[in-house]
Amino acid sequence: MRTKLVLLSIAGVFAITTLYAAAKYSAEANEYSCEGFTSVTGGSGERDHGRLRIEHYAFWVALWNATSDGNATFQSTKFSFYEGDMREIGEGNFTIYVGTSSGRKFSFKRAINELAIDYGQMNFIGNCIAAI
Repeated sequence: MRTKLVLLSIAGVFAITTLYAAAKYSAEANEYSCEGFTSVTGGSGERDHGRLRIEHYAFWVALWNATSDGNATFQSTKFSFYEGDMREIGEGNFTIYVGTSSGRKFSFKRAINELAIDYGQMNFIGNCIAAI
């Protein structure tokens, strides 16, 4: 009986530790400071600046979420944008993050730090640098 209790305790601690690690280390976030132009369809662009946050999921997240590699959030002085179905193409500094959910288009090219967002009538295009 005592052996069963010890084994059950060890299994419980292992399960809790595994769940904690999976929750805490399931995503890596990178933030960027962006400068560019925001325009309304048919209008000229106005200077704008904002912050971009890319959250990339760890490989094991694909076990329960095979449709997305992460998410992206952009907030500027003109508008806010969220892409919850982001795909990653390539690797390292040559990674391109793209998203096309609900008629919106999102693209961030790490090699040249270019961000392009088509959010209905609002569009942003600019360059981003890693935020400190």
